[in-house]
Formats: sequence, structure tokens, C-alpha cells
Amino acid sequence: MHRINITDSAQWFDADKATSYDGYAPEVHGKFVDVNTGDEWTTHTLYHTKMDQWVLVVDSAWAKSRTAEILEPSAAYAWLARNRHHDAIPPEVDDANSLDSTGSTPRRTVRIPDDLWDRAQSTGNASGLINHLLTDYFGLR
Repeated sequence: MHRINITDSAQWFDADKATSYDGYAPEVHGKFVDVNTGDEWTTHTLYHTKMDQWVLVVDSAWAKSRTAEILEPSAAYAWLARNRHHDAIPPEVDDANSLDSTGSTPRRTVRIPDDLWDRAQSTGNASGLINHLLTDYFGLR
């Protein structure tokens, strides 16, 4: 059992029985930098507990500290999207999978990490680029 205490609370959860999602940390100038913290010393891990709670654990190697806080589901889903764990977002809350009130497919909303969106926008036609990439990926040309 790997018990993690919730900061400022008497609650705890067993990390071995929860599903964990690591924070996304791309390599930047030879260092792996967490997108949530902007540094290499502090990392995020999101846990989905057996009690259906979302718990964000922040570990700081520099400060030698750990905090854990319970997140609302909407905040957890935003964290999952930012950290490229799109498959963990339930389809019923994912805008990209939703139907409008008439039952037809609406204009799609897709979560794209900020760094990728900035690069797509620098092309001058982000939606055109995304359409081109999807069309090429699925071999529709």
C-alpha cells in the first residue's frame, strides 16, 4: 500500500489502487520540463481514486515537499487535456464527442496543447493545417 495524505485534510488514498497520470514533460534544451510548473524540479501526477476522486499530487525535488489536493472533475479534465491524456476524459464530457440538441454532430471542439496551437497558428491558417493533417493521416487525399 502506498498511502498519500491529502494536504490540509484528514483524508488519504492508496496510490496503488488508483489510476495515475503523469504530467507531460517535453525535453527543452536537454531538460525535461513539466508543462504545469515550467521547471524540471517540480512534477505533477493526477490520480483517479477508487472513491471516484481526482487528486493532484505536486512533488518538488528542489523544496523536498509534496502536496496533494482534491480537484473538481472539470479541473481534472482540463489537466488531463493539457497533459495529453485525452483518452482518460470520459466521452460524455468531451466536447469533441458531443451532439447538439437536435442530435446531430456540432462543430467540433478539440483540445490542443498551447505550444502546438501556437505553432499551428504561426502557419497563418491553423484550421487549414489541422484539416490537411487529418486528411493525410486518414489517407483521404
